[in-house]
Amino acid sequence: MNKSTQRLQNFRNDVYQLIGTAKDSTFELMDAVLITRNIYSFAELSLSTVFRRKPKQKLTPGRVTQSFSGLLAVIGTPAKPPKTRGKSTGWKKGKKRN
Repeated sequence: MNKSTQRLQNFRNDVYQLIGTAKDSTFELMDAVLITRNIYSFAELSLSTVFRRKPKQKLTPGRVTQSFSGLLAVIGTPAKPPKTRGKSTGWKKGKKRN
């Protein structure tokens, strides 16, 4: 196994450990998201070849949200943080708005 493959495998193992309940189903759902070109619904993802539903680990919207939220909290997100509401951060103090 080359160095890049080993790094990817280590990353996948780390992500797997961070997922909360229903690890196998959630991880397979994440793989399905990565390899599916156009996603129109979660139900469509269940038809993916990598998604093999386990009867004792049913995915519910709450479990998916909990797992992804925990994962994003640890590894972060590439999205920019939201801008604050109200006064613009670039507006000078004391200057009246028109």
